[in-house]
Amino acid sequence: MKTTNISRKDFLSGALASIGLGAFSGRPIFAVETGSMDYGELKLTFGVVSDTHLRQNWLGEPFAQCKFYSHYDNHGFTDESLRNALAYFKSQNVDAVMHCGDMADRGLIQEMELHREAWDAVFNDGPAPVRLFVLGNHDVQGHKGGSHGYPPLPYAEALYRGQGDEWKKHILHGNLASAWQGIWGENYSDVWHKTVKGYHFFGMHHKYDDDLSGSVNELANQIRHEVEVSHSLDASKPFFVVTHIRQDYRYNNTDLNSSIADALGGEKVEGYGNGILFFGHSHGSVASWENVTNGFEGHANAVIPNIQCCSLTQKDRDPVSPRIHGFLVKVYARALVIRCIDFAYGNNSARRGGPLFYEDGGMPPYYDHHCASLGPDWVMPLPQQDPGNGEWHWPVPGVHPFSRAALEEAIKRPEFHDNARLVVEYEGDNVIVAIPNADGNLFPDGNGGYTGSRVYHYEIEIAGAGGIVRKTAFADGFEVGVGQEPNGGVTTVAIHKSELPNGENLTFRVYPCSSLGTRGKPLCVTQKVIRVSLDKSVPNVGHDARFALTNGAKLADDAKIVAECPPWVKRVCVEDGEIVAYTRPIGATVNVK
Repeated sequence: MKTTNISRKDFLSGALASIGLGAFSGRPIFAVETGSMDYGELKLTFGVVSDTHLRQNWLGEPFAQCKFYSHYDNHGFTDESLRNALAYFKSQNVDAVMHCGDMADRGLIQEMELHREAWDAVFNDGPAPVRLFVLGNHDVQGHKGGSHGYPPLPYAEALYRGQGDEWKKHILHGNLASAWQGIWGENYSDVWHKTVKGYHFFGMHHKYDDDLSGSVNELANQIRHEVEVSHSLDASKPFFVVTHIRQDYRYNNTDLNSSIADALGGEKVEGYGNGILFFGHSHGSVASWENVTNGFEGHANAVIPNIQCCSLTQKDRDPVSPRIHGFLVKVYARALVIRCIDFAYGNNSARRGGPLFYEDGGMPPYYDHHCASLGPDWVMPLPQQDPGNGEWHWPVPGVHPFSRAALEEAIKRPEFHDNARLVVEYEGDNVIVAIPNADGNLFPDGNGGYTGSRVYHYEIEIAGAGGIVRKTAFADGFEVGVGQEPNGGVTTVAIHKSELPNGENLTFRVYPCSSLGTRGKPLCVTQKVIRVSLDKSVPNVGHDARFALTNGAKLADDAKIVAECPPWVKRVCVEDGEIVAYTRPIGATVNVK
């Protein structure tokens, strides 16, 4: 039994029915407000990853020198994060694992086998989860890519150069049925339908020629069969679709979106608004809900929500913006909960500075991972049945489940802690703004997740007599797990002094913002700024000296100096209430503007 926050509006079918909304056939709303909601019994748990892009190491050397074991330092194309993700899913007792495509970066069978090795290494004791895998464009087309110094040969032909058609035996394209059976132990089909603990999943593989029109029609037919013949899809439970590319994409004038709509019965689509499509391909970070909702709110004709899963490939690893993310999805009797996870922390050289893995092929400490949530869980209340008339309805009718208003209400606004302080210093030609972590509205939920809001970026305003200057900066560590941010989450922003507005008094105001742009309350600091210019005609004689400025002004010690100085000036500051300049030339003339 899981309890979390939701609107004070009663999540009871009788409450809605009493105000005449019992027969509403709308879509759900993702929203979590202050109050209490009982999720009900946990029914299903599954993990979601995408775009692992595993690749064997080859930079043009003869084939015999290629290394196909999975832990070789392969320029970022390793299975480290995949194993971390699978180990995390295992720790969460998932019932299934979904992969949204692009497993084999160069479309080679041996690259797909690396996935099987990783799978077996993690799920080597007890029953393994159900696999919900689809192929992406790299899986079926990657062998045609560039060959690292052997143009114009495609990759696979260059890899097996001088061996005739040998390369054709090693690519997934043309060998899908046998390779899929040999690696995963199941029959290959362009479109598949599986059930896990009574919940339906429909998958569609990508095709070599990008013509998915036949697959789209087959996918629609399978959904239609479950609706019209088996009557297994209804408004009582969510169902899931997995593809590599989002549903509004058109395949030779065949629209996946329209096909799903037709399969769900056209006008009856509203009754199936609890369906969700997961896709990959775009590599967008799931730290931003703007990316996660890609293909839905931006495409008003979408039938069911699209959720974009991030890349899990180490080639996207970056110490500033690592995008090695995925989802943990929990389906309860009354709600669906999506958690965004960072899988890269732990044995990751970009964050720890150490070796990525053992070059002898041994097993690094993958299982000592520190996978962490990227922020608040996303909660989707599921429909409930009115006991009076049997109609299914949503807790809050008339609001699109992925609408900005619903998400803003769910994610809330990030806030600074009560004792947070903004620090503004002047170093050379730059103003340095140090912003404390604005996680004051983010709270652990006791189950490995969070409620409230996590800061995504900051909006900086600098106001003076000459107007307002505005800047935007990402929060440092916004794409790593909560608690793993560098420097304790302090974000440092450098602004060149030439960008500051005119005026002796400058007010710095910093707003914390969620990934949807909702702003919390700002931190402010006002400073008296003295603009100083030094005579540039005095030659540098190589001697350090300290000069009081000629105006003899006495200032508060917290006054800040913006100096317009020639290169030989070391710094200008306030000491003992007096403006002083540290310079090299003797006899410099100093003027105050």
